[in-house]
This record gives sequence, structure tokens and C-alpha cells, in this order.
Amino acid sequence: MITAVLDTNVIVGAAIGSKKATAGRVLDAYFDGKYRLAFSPSTSDELLHVVSLPRIRGVVVGLGPNLAGR
Repeated sequence: MITAVLDTNVIVGAAIGSKKATAGRVLDAYFDGKYRLAFSPSTSDELLHVVSLPRIRGVVVGLGPNLAGR
């Protein structure tokens, strides 16, 4: 199985963007078991920082509207 490290922009974009957009399809493939997702400590830190930004936090609360159905 493929192991992937996704850029923070892809993860956040998938959470707040359209499910039909590339980022959404990439995250859907993860939830469909097409690959394993790996995080480094720095990637995890960056993701936590970005989702805590006020302009992102308001959209991502509760894992974001597009992740609810995934």
C-alpha cells in the first residue's frame, strides 16, 4: 500500500473546499483506503497552527462541512 504525506494546504483545502476539487478527491481516496496517510511532527504542528488561524478555524470547526459525509 502507498504511504503519502499530504501538504497542509491539501488537507485544509479538502476540509473547506468542494468534494469535487482535487484536494477533496485526494482525501476521499484516503478514506476509501487507497493509501496510508503519514504525518511528521512538523507536518502535524503546521496543520494544527493553520487550523487555529481565525479565518480557517471558523470553517474547520467540527472537521469542516465536507468531511462530515466522508
